[in-house]
Amino acid sequence: MKYATIEILSDVEAHWGVSAPFGGKPGGKYLVREYELDDKNKSVEQSGTFYKTIKEAEDHVIKYQS
Repeated sequence: MKYATIEILSDVEAHWGVSAPFGGKPGGKYLVREYELDDKNKSVEQSGTFYKTIKEAEDHVIKYQS
């Protein structure tokens, strides 16, 4: 099973890149994290992508989960 979550960054995180990998600035305020369940039914994060709008993030989640 695959699922995704949307994390909304604070203005400080979005500006200074607090949540971005390697300390770089994120590409947007909305972080989509992708997960899959392993053979023991444990969630394993597969990827994370930043989006500038909530609509872009929601569209990605729907596509990923379908």
